[in-house]
Amino acid sequence: MLLDIVILPPAHVGRILTRATKKACAGLQIIYIVDDMHLYHHLSLFHMRARPSEMPQLIAQIRKTLTSFKPIMITSKRAAPFGRGIEYHLSGREKLKGINQKIVKTCAPLRTGMMPWTSTHEPTQSQLNKRKRYGTQLNIGSSFKPHFTLAKCKEKDDALKVIKRIGKLNFRFMTSTIGLCEVNYNHQVTKILKKFKV
Repeated sequence: MLLDIVILPPAHVGRILTRATKKACAGLQIIYIVDDMHLYHHLSLFHMRARPSEMPQLIAQIRKTLTSFKPIMITSKRAAPFGRGIEYHLSGREKLKGINQKIVKTCAPLRTGMMPWTSTHEPTQSQLNKRKRYGTQLNIGSSFKPHFTLAKCKEKDDALKVIKRIGKLNFRFMTSTIGLCEVNYNHQVTKILKKFKV
């Protein structure tokens, strides 16, 4: 199973993001839009591959790790490109680094393989080292940057158009719901397996 341990936003934030993204993508060739129906908005903490038989132990470990986590307020910052993808960057990186690092440290030993490499570029030595140690290069150390993925375009230039159309969104929320989720090959959440209230 391809998994992601995430922070889930409240429904009203998802509606703001979906409405703005669909409007901004109108008339463009889109590979996918995160709409909270087929793909779910999420702030990734740690991607991992695990067997279904590991799930009870993983759930117990997440619950234990979250006992020391205090929810914080997250605010919207700006839309930004990531290749052909569109992300919405969020505040709180410094405050969230602690839970990100704890989740990685306590859950990485339960992984049973590596996440797929989806980039068209060859991995750097640093990325290879992270993949060998943690099973993924994403959200490890300095690569942890709180964001929501909004969509992916067929053309890179269209991603820039979408970002310009989206402009500034204003929202905030408390990080009070953690999710254990199943993801697809593009690392997008397709199913919320378990929610943890903190």
